[in-house]
Amino acid sequence: MAKYAVGVIGTGAQPGGNEETGMAMGYRHGDSYQVLESCELVGCADVVPENAKKFADTFGIEVANTYTDHVEMLRDVDLDIVSITTPIPTHAPIVLDCANEGDLRAIHSEKPIADRWGDAKLITQECARQGIQLTIDHQLRFSEPVERAMALIEDGAVGEVRRVEASRRDLFEAGIHQLDLCSYFTGDVPAAWVLGAIDYREEERRNGVHIEGQALALWQYENGVYGLISTGHGMDSIGALNRVVGTNGEIELDFWSDEPLRIRRTGKGWETIDCDYGNPLEEGVAHVVNCLDSDKEPLLSARRALIGTELAFGIYESVRRRGRVDLPLDIDDNPLVTMIESGDLDLA
Repeated sequence: MAKYAVGVIGTGAQPGGNEETGMAMGYRHGDSYQVLESCELVGCADVVPENAKKFADTFGIEVANTYTDHVEMLRDVDLDIVSITTPIPTHAPIVLDCANEGDLRAIHSEKPIADRWGDAKLITQECARQGIQLTIDHQLRFSEPVERAMALIEDGAVGEVRRVEASRRDLFEAGIHQLDLCSYFTGDVPAAWVLGAIDYREEERRNGVHIEGQALALWQYENGVYGLISTGHGMDSIGALNRVVGTNGEIELDFWSDEPLRIRRTGKGWETIDCDYGNPLEEGVAHVVNCLDSDKEPLLSARRALIGTELAFGIYESVRRRGRVDLPLDIDDNPLVTMIESGDLDLA
């Protein structure tokens, strides 16, 4: 008999999409729970009735436990774990609904944690207050290239970490993964300050949020390690999705290329580390569930997720203030959205 009853909020359409049309993350979460003997999918909710029904049919969920209103599901179905795979602006309010309406042990939400800094802090604090394990699906931490890279770093293969670098198409919707990995490679230590610049000459949204066309930022963690990111039109300037520069070498990660992981030790050429991407989402869900039976903080905890999230908002805030921003942030909004709505960022 399964130990944990699981519900999914935001089933989405059936698989077959891509980054432009949707990645069917509800199904990917569902698949990850289904392989665990300790878990059983018993409820689902989606604002589109057909989506919820198809999801229920796929995973053998009873028709009576299929909803268009997630609050009704939380009230009616006895759940232990809920996964949230809805558009970004809905993450925070749904997490609060889960905390207040259900009797849950764990909430596992898609990234980013929230579309406003104040909401990100609020839901983290509220879940901690209620003793609910809140985790964010920064699943790249469980990809084989990252696991192998961390092992190399911990073994001192590149010496002491001095700088982490990253690139992606944007800072917040996709690039939050790279910012999260920068934090991971430096020991999940908060940043002390950040200085950033962005270009927003064309309006673009992904997954419900505004994204910049280009960004460049420098920051420093409290342990002295520097961070650098270039996004959008300038992402090729970095040359890898993530790079770790140490006193005795460097490591590069480019997850979906022919060389997902390589290392260059001082005085030697590049060495490719043979590894596959793996199934990090499945491994991440298994880790989240396993942490319920221990006192161990999940690698995907909301506390850890806040570090990279604060950097993203901090970069936007640096643009608003036109200077370096000392952390922690003392704002509640999303500075990019505020600047767009106030006209401070003029579209060309």
